[in-house]
Amino acid sequence: MKNSLFKRAVAVAASLPLALTQCLTYANAVTSDAVQGTAKIVQAEGAEDITIESILKIEKDKTVSEWNSTVSAALTEAGAKSGSIDLTPYVNKLVEKAKSYGPALKAALDKYVVPNGATYEIKDNHDIILKAKLSQPDFNGNYKNTFGGLLADIGKKYGAPSLDYVDFSAVKVAGDLTITIKASQLDAGTEVPVTFEYKTESGKTYGLAEIPAIVEAKAKQLKAIGDAAIDKQVPADKAAEAKAEFDENADKIINKIIEAEKYFQDVLNRFKKGEVNTADNAAEVIARANSKLAKKGYDKYIKLADTATKIATSDFVSNAYAKALADIDTKGRVKITAEQIGAAVDSVTDIMYQLSPGQGIFSGHLPDAEQAEVKAWVEEQGNVFVDSFKKITAKVTFDDKLANGAVDLQIERVLVTETTSTTTSTTTSTTTSTDTTTTTTSTDTTTSTTTDTTTTSTSTSTSTSTTTLPTLTTSVVKSYVEVKSVSAFYLNTEDEFDKDQITEVIEHTVYVEDVVKNDKLDIIEGETVKDITADVNFGSATPSNTYKKGTEKFEYQIPVYANGTALKDADGEPVVVTAYIGVKGDVSLDSEANAVDASQALHYYAELSSNGQTPKDVQLSSSSLVASPEDMYDAFAAFLGDVCQLSGEKVSRFATKSERVINAVDASDILAYYARRSSEDYASKSDKEIWEEVRP
Repeated sequence: MKNSLFKRAVAVAASLPLALTQCLTYANAVTSDAVQGTAKIVQAEGAEDITIESILKIEKDKTVSEWNSTVSAALTEAGAKSGSIDLTPYVNKLVEKAKSYGPALKAALDKYVVPNGATYEIKDNHDIILKAKLSQPDFNGNYKNTFGGLLADIGKKYGAPSLDYVDFSAVKVAGDLTITIKASQLDAGTEVPVTFEYKTESGKTYGLAEIPAIVEAKAKQLKAIGDAAIDKQVPADKAAEAKAEFDENADKIINKIIEAEKYFQDVLNRFKKGEVNTADNAAEVIARANSKLAKKGYDKYIKLADTATKIATSDFVSNAYAKALADIDTKGRVKITAEQIGAAVDSVTDIMYQLSPGQGIFSGHLPDAEQAEVKAWVEEQGNVFVDSFKKITAKVTFDDKLANGAVDLQIERVLVTETTSTTTSTTTSTTTSTDTTTTTTSTDTTTSTTTDTTTTSTSTSTSTSTTTLPTLTTSVVKSYVEVKSVSAFYLNTEDEFDKDQITEVIEHTVYVEDVVKNDKLDIIEGETVKDITADVNFGSATPSNTYKKGTEKFEYQIPVYANGTALKDADGEPVVVTAYIGVKGDVSLDSEANAVDASQALHYYAELSSNGQTPKDVQLSSSSLVASPEDMYDAFAAFLGDVCQLSGEKVSRFATKSERVINAVDASDILAYYARRSSEDYASKSDKEIWEEVRP
């Protein structure tokens, strides 16, 4: 089967999302089909038809595809263009998938989305912009499995007809969706930035990853308004019963939203955790995707056909593709069918897809459609052709909000040849004697002639060497650190965190590397380990700008950085150290230093002095956070109360309670601070300035 650059593009566009994010479902069909249509472009009169072969061809003497230049040239030829996208097939598919929620969903889409229309625009600079708008709904209507429908039912049952219409205007959801595909970058390379933005009428913008949580929050807001309406409209003796019934059914709706949100987060978490997978072909990738969907219980919502061809030729996908193509390719220049796209994906072999935080990489092999021409060209150069095939590599990058990302597609030819070399050598042979007899009629004469002959012999030897022309690549799959650290105590006036909290930071980098084995491209996985303890810091965080007055437990998680980058552990979670930050002199742990703290310090000192007890026997702080004299929070109170540190040299923040001296001097200093803090004369001074005056 012939294959080309386009097939690699197809493999990226379909196989990777197919395996990882249930690609080709109704959720992304609107954008993917429209983009495919636009990317193939409406050609000007006289232009050649666009086929898979014409788009993907790599010249015989080249090893890297120039697909980006081809597409950019086609965009230039087509010029600016705009039009509308028919949302009907997508609405119908959404309604079908929504099952019992379908009627309400259809009513909402028909009223608040479809009338606004969806549009595409190809700008002069080649950027492609897709837009859709959601009008503000009133959320009422007697539809099953909606908040308005539930309230209407409650109203009928409990004699409150006014619940047929409830004021939900406080729940704002209207906004504009804009997807921008920056094809203008194709002039410069193969990476195409993509942005996703949902902008509300208030001007606030959200990325794709933020939308599920917003939907959940809005649903809970609708529930709260419903509860308030029931309290107001239903007779008091029945309000509790009515509200319990409403809440039970409202929670079912909310739980469906949470379930969808969880599925979305499960997909993103696979990237955060990082993984490498290989497969022989697309069918195997699809089978694994279906297996994962089944294990998570999501197969009741979606199950993929077992081949990419079946997916591409399904009524929904093929019809949507054909409709988008007909709307955009008005001159009928694009001769690529949905079935050809599916078949191209199915032809990809030696698949590898790797996930890591913020990116996914897909690669696979395809037969070289131009292999015959390549073979002839190699032999013209005096070399021996061994093999050639194509390698497709697609990388998708994205930020945490899924608001900004990029797709980078690279296609290269892997060429294996033998180089023939000829060596000529000259040698001298031994002497050869020749006897010659000459006879004449008159005289019998015998002549003997000896001739020395030098013989030159030529020998030819042939040596072969194998060369692979493309540069092989190494890709980082996952980078994470293992950290050993301890917690520490701080004053809210301190200007930096203590690096001694971190005793060891080991960086692990997992990578995959392309290698050639027996003239075939193979993939190996490796790992490097490096001690980066000396490079870590806490970024711009300090105890003074981290502390928040009124905190209940005084506990803060401080992110750790190295070379300006926040570190993450093997699960993709931020690496943090624990810091307890409080007010100097606050023995009672109420975020104030006053007479109460001085009193507790004196009591603790008296107990130790008069009864001969040890710090392990006597509790210093009366705070409810302290469970016993040996509790960590009592040690924290001792740190805050040891204001004069009479134990000699400055006591380490890591010192135990027993290593500190809390006595009458500390109590006196706390009272001196409190007297100044309470005076209007010190209103303009900071806590740090007052403490420096109390004990310079």
